[in-house]
Amino acid sequence: MYLTGRGVLVDFSQALKWLIRSAEHGDARGQANLATLYAKGQGISKDEVEAAKWMRKSADQGLAVGQFGLGSMYAHGTGVSQNAT
Repeated sequence: MYLTGRGVLVDFSQALKWLIRSAEHGDARGQANLATLYAKGQGISKDEVEAAKWMRKSADQGLAVGQFGLGSMYAHGTGVSQNAT
């Protein structure tokens, strides 16, 4: 909710707090959203390697958004070595 401003004002620091909790408890969508915050540097310092780590966790659980995000990261070399194959 804090990430998108749904019912509350957008607050990346609050979004980060709750997404970390969610991601650390294994929620695939929370992991993908946390990866996005790291990739964009929203609410936290930009860290593409950390973004790739969380996106991989999401992708490994079968979340399509995570799989697409990780594939995109490989295609562009964002946080991982570029590999378009």
